[in-house]
Amino acid sequence: MKEISDIELIKIGKIIKTHSFKGELIIKLDIEFDQIFETELFFVLIDGITVPFFTSKIFKPYKASQMLINFDDIDNEKTASQLLGKDIFISNEDFDNETDPEQDNFNGYKVFNHNNLIGTVNGFLNIPSNPILSIFDTDENEILVPYNEHFIEKIDDEKNEIFLILPEGLIDINK
Repeated sequence: MKEISDIELIKIGKIIKTHSFKGELIIKLDIEFDQIFETELFFVLIDGITVPFFTSKIFKPYKASQMLINFDDIDNEKTASQLLGKDIFISNEDFDNETDPEQDNFNGYKVFNHNNLIGTVNGFLNIPSNPILSIFDTDENEILVPYNEHFIEKIDDEKNEIFLILPEGLIDINK
């Protein structure tokens, strides 16, 4: 068994919200949810120290780029709220760094809707039957757009540009 100080950690995201009065937390993920192997041990950075937290409950995806988790020692909203804004990590051994090449193909591409710039691709969420482009606009707001062949007008790999024709209002509801 390794000492905790010898465990190499990978940041997976940040705790952004409480979810219920039972102490559930919402994590904004920096990685894809399916890159996290089944684990019971997470680490939260508190005052410069990575503190281990165990979960015997199942953690699960919540919304695009988010997951829901409940730690064993946290059973109420007040205690859970003390972890808001903290970075969360897992052991390198619990992290799958094998990525689907398609996920990284569009990072940095400029995205246009009806020839108007939306923003730049920041990630590709490979959700089965509903892949999503994560786009950041010029104000750094994340916009989630379905990666659907019906919406794609053209992709210019030489100029790193994607041209879409999206239904009216889709961008506004996904900001």
